[in-house]
Amino acid sequence: MVTMVDHKTTGQEDSKMVVNGTTNGSSTGKIVPQDKQLLNLFWELSENNSEKRLKACEKIVKIVTDKQEAHSDGFCDELKYSVQRLVAGLASNRKSSRLGFSTVLARLLQGNPEFETDQVISLMEEKLKVNSKTENKDLYFGQVFCLLTLLKSNRICGEGCDKVLRLSVQKCLKMGEDKSYLKSITFHTIKLIVEKVTTDQFKGSVWPSLCSVFNKGWTNATADTVETLEMCHKLHPDVCNREFLQVKKWIPSKAKTTNLIASHSFKHLGRIIAETTQHHPVVSQYALDTIKFVATSTSLNLGKFWEVALKPSLLTSSPERKYLAIKLAVHSLQFAAVEEIEAIWSKDILANIQYASTDKNALHLYCKRELGRDMNTVLADVDADVQFALLMQLFNGPAGIHMPIINVAVNSLKYPALIKYIAWLKKFFLTGHAESTEIKDSKLEVSRRWCITQLAKLVRTSGLPRYENWIGGVVEFLTFHSLFKFAHGKKDQTIEGLGTNKGMEVELSEQTTEILRRCLFNLISCLNSLPSLPADVESATTSTEQSEVNRARASQGVMTTGRFWVHHLVTFADGAINNDRVELRAEWSEDTCTSWKACMTEVNTMTTIVDSKKGKWLEARALQLLLLNVALQLFGDADHVTPDDETLESCVSVLDDVRTIIKKRFAKPSNKKKKKKTAAEEAAVEDEPDWVEVIVEILLNMLSNGSHGTRVIVDHVFKMMMSHMTPASMKLIVDVINMNEDGTSPDDEEDEEMEVDSEENDESDDDDDDDEDESDDDEDMEEDAENDEEFRNKIKEALGEAAAPSDNEEDDDEDDDDDETEDKPDENDDMDDEAMMKIDHLIAAVFKERKNALSSKKSKLGEKMELIHFKLRCLDLLETFVSRHHGDCPLVFDLILPLVSLIARASKNSEETTLAEKATLLLRIKVCKAKTFPRDLDSDVIEKLHDIMDKLVEISHTNGAVFIARVTSQCCMFILRCLIGNQRGDDDVTGACDVTRVEKLYVDRLDDFMMKRQSRVQCCIFEELIHCRPQVATFLACPLLKYVVQSELSYRKIQACQLLTSLLCFPHTSPLSITADDVITRVGEVLSQVGDEEEKQLKAKYHGQLLKLMDTAIHKLKLPTPASDDDVRADVVTSLKNNLMVGYVDRSQELKNSTWNVLVLLGETRNQADKKSKEQKNQEKKEKREQKKNNKKAKKEKHKKRKEAAQAAAAAAEAKENEE
Repeated sequence: MVTMVDHKTTGQEDSKMVVNGTTNGSSTGKIVPQDKQLLNLFWELSENNSEKRLKACEKIVKIVTDKQEAHSDGFCDELKYSVQRLVAGLASNRKSSRLGFSTVLARLLQGNPEFETDQVISLMEEKLKVNSKTENKDLYFGQVFCLLTLLKSNRICGEGCDKVLRLSVQKCLKMGEDKSYLKSITFHTIKLIVEKVTTDQFKGSVWPSLCSVFNKGWTNATADTVETLEMCHKLHPDVCNREFLQVKKWIPSKAKTTNLIASHSFKHLGRIIAETTQHHPVVSQYALDTIKFVATSTSLNLGKFWEVALKPSLLTSSPERKYLAIKLAVHSLQFAAVEEIEAIWSKDILANIQYASTDKNALHLYCKRELGRDMNTVLADVDADVQFALLMQLFNGPAGIHMPIINVAVNSLKYPALIKYIAWLKKFFLTGHAESTEIKDSKLEVSRRWCITQLAKLVRTSGLPRYENWIGGVVEFLTFHSLFKFAHGKKDQTIEGLGTNKGMEVELSEQTTEILRRCLFNLISCLNSLPSLPADVESATTSTEQSEVNRARASQGVMTTGRFWVHHLVTFADGAINNDRVELRAEWSEDTCTSWKACMTEVNTMTTIVDSKKGKWLEARALQLLLLNVALQLFGDADHVTPDDETLESCVSVLDDVRTIIKKRFAKPSNKKKKKKTAAEEAAVEDEPDWVEVIVEILLNMLSNGSHGTRVIVDHVFKMMMSHMTPASMKLIVDVINMNEDGTSPDDEEDEEMEVDSEENDESDDDDDDDEDESDDDEDMEEDAENDEEFRNKIKEALGEAAAPSDNEEDDDEDDDDDETEDKPDENDDMDDEAMMKIDHLIAAVFKERKNALSSKKSKLGEKMELIHFKLRCLDLLETFVSRHHGDCPLVFDLILPLVSLIARASKNSEETTLAEKATLLLRIKVCKAKTFPRDLDSDVIEKLHDIMDKLVEISHTNGAVFIARVTSQCCMFILRCLIGNQRGDDDVTGACDVTRVEKLYVDRLDDFMMKRQSRVQCCIFEELIHCRPQVATFLACPLLKYVVQSELSYRKIQACQLLTSLLCFPHTSPLSITADDVITRVGEVLSQVGDEEEKQLKAKYHGQLLKLMDTAIHKLKLPTPASDDDVRADVVTSLKNNLMVGYVDRSQELKNSTWNVLVLLGETRNQADKKSKEQKNQEKKEKREQKKNNKKAKKEKHKKRKEAAQAAAAAAEAKENEE
């Protein structure tokens, strides 16, 4: 007899399992299941994968059903075995076992009603019996699941099941009373029974056992008992009637309703909900349902329920109950009315949330990580009025406006609540009085600063419903109060949306104004990056799919009207300036006023052209944006109330330049005849820079001095005018990225360095770059050491005789001072206060000088980093240009050399690593790997491309670094692609490429690479040419064949073999300058000299590459038949056969195979003996390995025997000692 099925038993043990099988309740003998498939399926009932588990359930039910249908008498063995094993398996604690076993058991019981319920209960008591000495939770849970399975299969609530029904209820009540952890699941089972039984069954079999649980009323009631009683009263009101509820004091005697949840039970419900924290942090479903019932009931008030029930029982107790209070407060937001928010989110619960901001509080982690997420989830479906009421209530917390969850509530506001909040912030800022809150007036300045940051944050928060109408209102409000104020002496001045002069009882302080200006200018940067937004709610709801697409494609910082946000702000400022009721906070000078008027005049002119969308409207838009930026600069910046002299001068200069451009580009044609210009006037006109160059200079100046918002403006302007870029304007940007720290061009210095490097190449090693880095580090270390030594000397001078001797001085004077120190104490051990006071100011001066030196060093480093960031911004402009015009503008070619020069220089400096990486990505990805390139090139551009190739190869040669060589080689391939792509006809293979010039360029570098020992040419430039342009690289075949033999170094010969082999592998439209016989002859000359003598031996790798080259040449170039020179081939065959007998060739199977491959291609036949010898060698190797294994095994056994003998001898000696 098996008491319980263990799921860890093997299939063999399952097959041997013996159970009692019965047909009518009596024992009939042993059952051995014959179906092995059935036994294996039980394993799959515990699968976590629901699909596999359900498939196993279906298969088991089908197999058992088929067996039972085929069985004529009683129950088949498979059914008996399955039921017993399933009942026992309900005790398994594996994750999905009870689900699978209970499902199959219910299906089998439903499909076989003849199988008696009493028999299942007997099996439950037998298989799931709990030993009184040792408690087993799994067995208890198994019994409950067995009862649930009987209930699901309709074996408890069916007709004639009164005995089983009564037994099931009694057993559930007893288990719930004995074991507290079973109380929830047992009462859940009882509620399912109450729900399924009829009123007669409930009255006769359920209620007699169940009513005793409710006899004590609310005294010891729990959530489970109250839920059960509610269900009994709801489903069987004739049995669990009003009289019973009144007698047991569940409801008052004069109650108008029989609902258990009413105002009379609020205190009891509070206690019951507080006791559900035993499942912390899981929130009881009863608590959630109770709140929902109270909120949806017309006769109950959720706010009163919180005040009477939840607040006293939860907020003055353990952290678990406070946690429950916060969770229920968040849940209550879904059902709360506006007037109930104050009672739910009372000051007590807000205080608990505020106290949780400290690390030591038990609720800290929840409030920090999960409270915001819970509130966001709930507030997304809450009415806007409730959102605003909650936000106002949060301000009543102990932290006031600094409550940590205020931002969470703000980020979830809907549009109506957001508009109310903005109006509240504006009024709070103006008057200092916060309506609907208890914020004190004593914190007025702090509150105003907070309002400023809140308004600016609303514009930047992308999760809010952002529309142009309220964003424009916020921008106008901040602009007005940061730059303007109401004029003095005017009565009752009111501007809609901005306030009144009487409303601001207390003027803004200087600190608040400064913060306001800083927020405004930071907000301008945000506006320049703002995506296109709907104008208002109506336009958002009525917008079509096409308008959404157009809005997504619109530029950043542009409104739906097509104007920039900056234009909107400047237009508002201009209106304020012209309003006699408003005055500037900082008075303007006459020059500033003049510049403003001139600027606005030109802005209006450009606006007219832009709105017309005709002619040069895009240029006008770019100039308009520049003028708007100038207008903003006249207001100063975040740190200056008015522009300084330098800024004002720059604004005037830019304004003059832009006005000049407008005059030339947008001048109206006149009918008057133009006067003929003099020679001097024509020369002056020719010397004037092009308008694009002027714009680029202005943009570069803005990049060097501007903030993020200015950089966004630069990006917009550059995109609108870059189609007019000229070589001169492009050179301005290129000169910046290659500029030195002192602002000079590095061209001259680079030329000198190249000359010096080329002279030193013959004497330097391949590790020059490493040596240069080490020398730089050494110089820095020496400089630091010198500074430290100088600092020590100055300290010694300040201390005078009180200075301690250095280590060297101590060593030199050690012998002389020994005798003196024995008789005379050290006078400098201690100094009196007067002596210390005399040298204090000297020491302070030395340390101050040291501090100034360090600060100067830091400032220099900061200036260097600013220059690097400036260059990075310029690279962003170049990337923008390349991304949009790489396929139609030859100016892209002008970027190659400067970028290579920048990469070569920046890669040597660790501080400019980012600059080098960005330039490398721009050059290699955006330029060289672009899918399109300029076509129909002029002869001048073609000549320039060839010159660029020459300089690139020269840079690679001079620099010597592999990385630079790869970059320059990739650029050369891009140039070749452009040249070849400009074809003159269908049969033109090389296009505009001057193959002769390219051949001379590469052949000269190849000669340097192969013949000079200290050559700085890298092999990758030839590899890149061969792999990317094999049709152009055919001229390398003949030189490479020569260097296979004639190169100075063996490694260079190997590289020549590899390069030539790669070249031969590619198909060629035109025949190469070499033939297969040429390769065989040249390689055969080398192999014919191979012998056993040391001086005649070749390196194995070189030998193998020669053979591979011959093999490739014969395959690709095809040997002519008949042979042009039979004697030469015969000599080569003889040499190869002789090589097979050379020692190092004979020892290398790879060389032997390669040699025979060539011989076979030349017409020779490989002997079978050689192949057999290979098999014999393999067999010998195998035998040797087996012999080694046997030897090791014998050695281990011998060692083991020796060890055992030693142990036996030691044991015998110990026994003998014990006997003695």
